[in-house]
Amino acid sequence: MCLDDIEQVDTIIKDSTAILFGPGLDINDKNKEILNYLLISNKKPLVIDASGLVMIDKSLLVNKKCEVVLTPHPKEFARLIDKSVEEVLENPVELAISFAKKYQVILLLKGTTTVVTNGDNTYLIKEGHAGMATSGSGDVLSGILTGLISYNEVSPKLVAAASFLAGYSASLALDTTNDISYLARDTIKFIPLAIDNIRKS
Repeated sequence: MCLDDIEQVDTIIKDSTAILFGPGLDINDKNKEILNYLLISNKKPLVIDASGLVMIDKSLLVNKKCEVVLTPHPKEFARLIDKSVEEVLENPVELAISFAKKYQVILLLKGTTTVVTNGDNTYLIKEGHAGMATSGSGDVLSGILTGLISYNEVSPKLVAAASFLAGYSASLALDTTNDISYLARDTIKFIPLAIDNIRKS
Protein backbone atom coordinates (compact mmCIF):
# COMPACT_ATOMS: atom_id res chain seq x y z
CA MET A 1 0.00 0.00 0.00
CA CYS A 2 1.21 3.52 -0.71
CA LEU A 3 0.86 6.01 2.12
CA ASP A 4 0.57 9.77 1.73
CA ASP A 5 1.71 10.61 5.24
CA ILE A 6 2.84 9.11 8.53
CA GLU A 7 -0.57 9.60 10.16
CA GLN A 8 -2.05 6.86 7.96
CA VAL A 9 0.30 4.14 9.17
CA ASP A 10 -1.60 3.05 12.29
CA THR A 11 -4.90 2.96 10.41
CA ILE A 12 -3.42 0.89 7.59
CA ILE A 13 -1.72 -1.70 9.83
CA LYS A 14 -4.45 -1.91 12.50
CA ASP A 15 -5.90 -5.19 11.24
CA SER A 16 -2.66 -6.60 9.85
CA THR A 17 -0.80 -9.56 11.33
CA ALA A 18 2.47 -8.95 9.45
CA ILE A 19 3.99 -6.14 7.40
CA LEU A 20 6.21 -6.11 4.31
CA PHE A 21 8.05 -2.85 3.63
CA GLY A 22 10.14 -2.00 0.59
CA PRO A 23 9.19 -3.61 -2.72
CA GLY A 24 8.08 -1.01 -5.26
CA LEU A 25 8.68 1.96 -2.98
CA ASP A 26 10.55 5.11 -3.94
CA ILE A 27 13.62 5.90 -1.89
CA ASN A 28 12.75 9.22 -0.26
CA ASP A 29 12.49 10.98 3.09
CA LYS A 30 8.75 10.30 3.47
CA ASN A 31 9.14 6.54 3.09
CA LYS A 32 12.19 6.55 5.34
CA GLU A 33 10.12 8.30 8.02
CA ILE A 34 7.44 5.61 7.70
CA LEU A 35 10.03 2.83 8.03
CA ASN A 36 11.55 4.48 11.11
CA TYR A 37 8.08 4.78 12.63
CA LEU A 38 7.36 1.09 12.00
CA LEU A 39 10.60 0.11 13.70
CA ILE A 40 10.13 2.19 16.84
CA SER A 41 6.33 2.04 17.29
CA ASN A 42 4.93 -1.04 15.58
CA LYS A 43 4.78 -4.40 17.39
CA LYS A 44 3.82 -6.57 14.42
CA PRO A 45 6.41 -8.66 12.52
CA LEU A 46 8.14 -6.57 9.86
CA VAL A 47 9.83 -7.88 6.72
CA ILE A 48 12.16 -5.35 5.09
CA ASP A 49 13.21 -5.86 1.47
CA ALA A 50 14.29 -3.95 -1.65
CA SER A 51 14.12 -0.15 -1.19
CA GLY A 52 13.56 -0.64 2.53
CA LEU A 53 17.08 -2.04 2.83
CA VAL A 54 18.46 1.18 1.35
CA MET A 55 16.44 3.45 3.67
CA ILE A 56 16.89 1.52 6.92
CA ASP A 57 18.55 3.22 9.89
CA LYS A 58 20.53 0.38 11.45
CA SER A 59 20.74 2.18 14.79
CA LEU A 60 16.98 1.74 15.23
CA LEU A 61 17.18 -2.04 14.90
CA VAL A 62 18.64 -2.55 18.36
CA ASN A 63 15.74 -0.77 20.13
CA LYS A 64 12.95 -1.84 17.77
CA LYS A 65 9.56 -2.91 19.14
CA CYS A 66 8.90 -5.67 16.59
CA GLU A 67 10.41 -8.82 15.13
CA VAL A 68 12.35 -7.86 11.99
CA VAL A 69 13.39 -9.99 9.02
CA LEU A 70 15.80 -8.51 6.47
CA THR A 71 16.02 -10.12 3.02
CA PRO A 72 19.02 -8.68 1.13
CA HIS A 73 20.87 -10.05 -1.87
CA PRO A 74 24.70 -9.84 -1.66
CA LYS A 75 24.92 -6.31 -3.09
CA GLU A 76 22.30 -4.99 -0.65
CA PHE A 77 23.99 -6.78 2.25
CA ALA A 78 27.39 -5.40 1.24
CA ARG A 79 25.92 -1.89 1.46
CA LEU A 80 24.45 -2.64 4.89
CA ILE A 81 27.77 -3.77 6.36
CA ASP A 82 30.06 -1.40 4.43
CA LYS A 83 31.94 -4.16 2.67
CA SER A 84 32.43 -5.14 -0.96
CA VAL A 85 30.24 -7.68 -2.71
CA GLU A 86 33.35 -9.83 -3.12
CA GLU A 87 33.88 -9.90 0.64
CA VAL A 88 30.27 -10.93 1.18
CA LEU A 89 30.52 -13.73 -1.38
CA GLU A 90 33.76 -14.99 0.18
CA ASN A 91 32.30 -15.28 3.67
CA PRO A 92 28.49 -15.06 3.62
CA VAL A 93 27.68 -17.30 6.58
CA GLU A 94 29.98 -15.69 9.13
CA LEU A 95 29.08 -12.15 8.06
CA ALA A 96 25.36 -12.95 8.17
CA ILE A 97 25.61 -14.48 11.64
CA SER A 98 27.61 -11.51 12.94
CA PHE A 99 25.12 -8.97 11.57
CA ALA A 100 22.03 -10.83 12.80
CA LYS A 101 23.46 -11.19 16.28
CA LYS A 102 24.58 -7.55 16.49
CA TYR A 103 21.25 -6.09 15.36
CA GLN A 104 18.95 -8.79 16.82
CA VAL A 105 17.20 -9.57 13.53
CA ILE A 106 16.59 -12.59 11.35
CA LEU A 107 18.66 -12.22 8.20
CA LEU A 108 17.85 -13.98 4.94
CA LEU A 109 20.87 -13.51 2.68
CA LYS A 110 19.90 -14.61 -0.82
CA GLY A 111 22.33 -16.48 -3.03
CA THR A 112 23.13 -19.79 -4.70
CA THR A 113 23.02 -21.02 -1.13
CA THR A 114 20.67 -18.80 0.88
CA VAL A 115 21.71 -18.13 4.48
CA VAL A 116 19.04 -17.68 7.14
CA THR A 117 20.16 -16.81 10.66
CA ASN A 118 19.31 -14.95 13.84
CA GLY A 119 22.87 -15.22 15.06
CA ASP A 120 22.22 -18.37 17.11
CA ASN A 121 20.41 -20.69 14.68
CA THR A 122 21.49 -20.86 11.05
CA TYR A 123 20.00 -22.63 8.02
CA LEU A 124 21.43 -23.04 4.53
CA ILE A 125 18.94 -23.45 1.68
CA LYS A 126 20.11 -24.69 -1.72
CA GLU A 127 16.74 -25.14 -3.42
CA GLY A 128 16.11 -23.19 -6.65
CA HIS A 129 17.95 -22.43 -9.89
CA ALA A 130 19.88 -19.73 -11.75
CA GLY A 131 16.75 -18.32 -13.37
CA MET A 132 15.65 -16.96 -10.00
CA ALA A 133 18.13 -14.13 -10.44
CA THR A 134 15.51 -12.49 -12.66
CA SER A 135 13.71 -9.31 -11.62
CA GLY A 136 10.80 -9.89 -9.26
CA SER A 137 11.94 -13.15 -7.70
CA GLY A 138 12.88 -11.37 -4.50
CA ASP A 139 9.41 -9.82 -4.32
CA VAL A 140 7.82 -13.26 -4.66
CA LEU A 141 10.01 -14.60 -1.86
CA SER A 142 9.12 -11.65 0.37
CA GLY A 143 5.42 -12.23 -0.31
CA ILE A 144 5.67 -15.92 0.56
CA LEU A 145 7.65 -15.06 3.70
CA THR A 146 5.22 -12.39 4.88
CA GLY A 147 2.29 -14.72 4.21
CA LEU A 148 3.79 -17.45 6.38
CA ILE A 149 4.72 -15.00 9.12
CA SER A 150 1.17 -13.65 9.17
CA TYR A 151 -0.11 -16.78 10.89
CA ASN A 152 2.98 -18.37 12.44
CA GLU A 153 5.47 -17.40 15.12
CA VAL A 154 8.52 -15.73 13.59
CA SER A 155 11.64 -17.89 13.73
CA PRO A 156 14.72 -18.67 11.62
CA LYS A 157 13.18 -22.06 10.77
CA LEU A 158 10.01 -20.41 9.43
CA VAL A 159 12.05 -17.94 7.35
CA ALA A 160 14.12 -20.85 6.01
CA ALA A 161 10.89 -22.69 5.15
CA ALA A 162 9.72 -19.67 3.13
CA SER A 163 13.01 -19.62 1.24
CA PHE A 164 12.74 -23.35 0.54
CA LEU A 165 9.13 -23.01 -0.64
CA ALA A 166 10.05 -20.22 -3.05
CA GLY A 167 13.00 -22.18 -4.42
CA TYR A 168 11.06 -25.42 -4.69
CA SER A 169 8.17 -23.69 -6.48
CA ALA A 170 10.66 -22.17 -8.91
CA SER A 171 12.24 -25.59 -9.51
CA LEU A 172 8.84 -27.11 -10.30
CA ALA A 173 8.26 -24.29 -12.80
CA LEU A 174 11.15 -25.60 -14.91
CA ASP A 175 8.81 -28.37 -16.09
CA THR A 176 7.06 -25.72 -18.22
CA THR A 177 9.93 -23.33 -18.98
CA ASN A 178 13.73 -23.14 -18.54
CA ASP A 179 16.15 -21.10 -16.47
CA ILE A 180 16.73 -18.63 -19.33
CA SER A 181 13.06 -17.99 -20.14
CA TYR A 182 11.99 -18.15 -16.49
CA LEU A 183 9.99 -15.22 -15.04
CA ALA A 184 9.22 -14.53 -11.39
CA ARG A 185 5.50 -15.13 -11.96
CA ASP A 186 6.32 -18.73 -12.92
CA THR A 187 7.15 -19.36 -9.26
CA ILE A 188 3.75 -18.10 -8.16
CA LYS A 189 1.92 -20.55 -10.43
CA PHE A 190 3.63 -23.51 -8.76
CA ILE A 191 3.27 -22.55 -5.09
CA PRO A 192 0.10 -24.71 -4.65
CA LEU A 193 1.78 -27.80 -6.15
CA ALA A 194 4.89 -27.23 -4.05
CA ILE A 195 2.78 -27.07 -0.88
CA ASP A 196 0.91 -30.24 -1.88
CA ASN A 197 4.18 -32.08 -2.50
CA ILE A 198 5.67 -30.92 0.80
CA ARG A 199 2.58 -32.09 2.68
CA LYS A 200 2.84 -35.53 1.06
CA SER A 201 6.55 -35.95 1.75
